[in-house]
Amino acid sequence: LAKPGERLVIKEFTGGAGARMRLLSMGLRVADEIEVISNLNQGQVVVALDTKRFVLGKGLARKIMVERKPHEKEIRQQPAAPKKKLSIRMSEMREGQKGTICRVGGNGALRRRLLEMGLLKGSNIYIEKYAPLKDPLELIVKGYHVSLRVEEAAQISVCDVS
Repeated sequence: LAKPGERLVIKEFTGGAGARMRLLSMGLRVADEIEVISNLNQGQVVVALDTKRFVLGKGLARKIMVERKPHEKEIRQQPAAPKKKLSIRMSEMREGQKGTICRVGGNGALRRRLLEMGLLKGSNIYIEKYAPLKDPLELIVKGYHVSLRVEEAAQISVCDVS
């Protein structure tokens, strides 16, 4: 229902797991700020995220719940809320939870390997599933599926868990 030129913030994805995975694998995440480039009410919707453009069919676009991004004047008028930086270990997260990496621990080769796999501070992650015996776990970071042992995941702190 958004009009071309509107700047929006993604609040949630509705629909089944397949639709959510499709959107996550494209690179769209909850809390991303997008701009509507074009919206043909009977067909596709083109949105921009940073320098990327996404063309979404009507059905997939309807599964993205958004809200308007407040103007800077509105932001200045609101009192600043105190920021809480509660963090947990990635190994303590449950299936279906998402969060933002706030610290990558480990030492030497382990830390270097985690960073090379894209597990960087500020990256958004989504815990896809655990293996039947709870080790390893599969997560999605930057659109890629990554498997980690639980002891490796314990080296990573995650904030803003939902």
